[in-house]
Amino acid sequence: MRASEEQRRVQLERPEVRDLVHFELEAHVRLMKSKAGAERRAVVTDVYTVWPVLARRVFPSPEGDDSYGFQPEVLARFQPWITGARVLELGCGTGTAARAMAKHADHVVATDVSNAMLDRARRDAPANVELLSADATEGLPFADASFDTVYWNDVAEHLHPDDLPGVLREIRRVLRPGGAVCTLTCHIDDGPHDASFFLLPRGTPPMGVHLQEFSYRGWAEHLDAAGLEPMRSTVGPSILNRLGLDGAYRRFARVTRSGPLVEGSSMSRRSGLVRSLGGTRVIQSVGIRPR
Repeated sequence: MRASEEQRRVQLERPEVRDLVHFELEAHVRLMKSKAGAERRAVVTDVYTVWPVLARRVFPSPEGDDSYGFQPEVLARFQPWITGARVLELGCGTGTAARAMAKHADHVVATDVSNAMLDRARRDAPANVELLSADATEGLPFADASFDTVYWNDVAEHLHPDDLPGVLREIRRVLRPGGAVCTLTCHIDDGPHDASFFLLPRGTPPMGVHLQEFSYRGWAEHLDAAGLEPMRSTVGPSILNRLGLDGAYRRFARVTRSGPLVEGSSMSRRSGLVRSLGGTRVIQSVGIRPR
């Protein structure tokens, strides 16, 4: 549940929160101004060496928990495209999702730009998980049509807006015809989702380590531009899909391939119930490479 204005004010009195907010605001400017290539890679490396330390002080996890917010019920929304598939994961972190997908997939190739994250992921990776260092902004080190499915969770919002189109084209290239890209990313109606939420009203573009957040419609446009068909948008995490009722909701509500039509309205930004029922808390999207 999003913090109230009073709760945010109280949180900002904590030194560790102020440190994180200050760091993210500066990081946003540095990342957005960085030039593509070596300069941007250096800034990204610098930011994401420091950021996890500061973030853990504000949002501590139970000892031994390095899942970074992974939710099995969210991954389950994409299981039809994971079962029996050869899957590429971008931004695998500590490998929690890769291990979960490995129970259903034929093979998982999990990539990340952080060697520290990959080292942690290798500790208990199952036999059908392969872990590699790769940066999609530089091009993926895989042949055309190598994968049935590409999965990425909370990665797109961290990409520079100039880099996202190229990454989506790379995803299309490595997908076989008919293959699927399964995306989980932040919805702008419920954002910002980075540390700038302590300062900014709901529905405002982020100003921290998230360089952009999306609407379903906007995300569908990105997929279209990359030659990927936005086949399906699922209803976001809510009581409906926890009860298995999102299908019934979709039959009675105005939900298009690009997502719920309620998104972006003042109503969706004011009402948590509307955002929850309409699926605009988070984007869960499946795009297909045409045959």
